[in-house]
Amino acid sequence: MGDLRIRRYVLLTNLVMFAIAASLAWLYNGVVSLEGAIVGTCIALVNLFTLTWLVGRLIASAGGQSKAVYGLLLTLKMGAVLGVIAFVILVMNVDIVGLLLGLSSVVTSLIIGGLLASLAGNSTEALPDDAV
Repeated sequence: MGDLRIRRYVLLTNLVMFAIAASLAWLYNGVVSLEGAIVGTCIALVNLFTLTWLVGRLIASAGGQSKAVYGLLLTLKMGAVLGVIAFVILVMNVDIVGLLLGLSSVVTSLIIGGLLASLAGNSTEALPDDAV
């Protein structure tokens, strides 16, 4: 139950942080930077969801060979994210400041959302494990 609460806090915080990043980008350079913030947030969210899925599979896998496969997939994912960022900057000519604001909004929301979830208390976790 606590994991779901943390996810909700991070998601809601991410919406707020994206709104702040998009506003700052728009104030900085108008629509050009706003597009960069939107692209950066999308890249960071896809990276986050892929990372959590792969790490979850890595932890849940039993055998050594499947762990190696998920470790290799994590490495390939990192290269793919870097390639997408390079493509977006070099080919699509997305504004770098907006892109960085969008990328950093997800990281900031993870930190703030986790803190808010931990400060919210343990009222939903007061039940014993066998009560569910």
